[in-house]
Amino acid sequence: MHKEIIVQPYDAVVSVGVGTITSQLRTLKRKYGIVEHADDTWLGLCNRQYSDIINRSVFYIIINKSNKDKKKYWDTIVHEMFHLTQEILEHRGVIFQKGKANEPYSYLMGHMMGELFDFFEKEYNKINK
Repeated sequence: MHKEIIVQPYDAVVSVGVGTITSQLRTLKRKYGIVEHADDTWLGLCNRQYSDIINRSVFYIIINKSNKDKKKYWDTIVHEMFHLTQEILEHRGVIFQKGKANEPYSYLMGHMMGELFDFFEKEYNKINK
């Protein structure tokens, strides 16, 4: 399954998918013209690419539906969400500062987790039916 959100205040298009890596990569290619190379052995992935179809960058994560263990599933989500947070903020010129509070990172990751929690939980429940 696939979900798209716009993350404010960064006006970032975020595409999120749960499924096989290869099927989600086909969705990215069809919807945004994005070509990414990965395979179904990966637990998840995160990246950003420019889409000529929508004339802007698309930030995306994919979570492999093979994660049937709930702890491993959520571990993968948090791992990829941190990469997603870093991609969005660095693209906007906000760099993680060693020894600082880094509130933009904390706020953005928390906000996105709140926006996507129901989606991820619903997809996990589908996987384990």
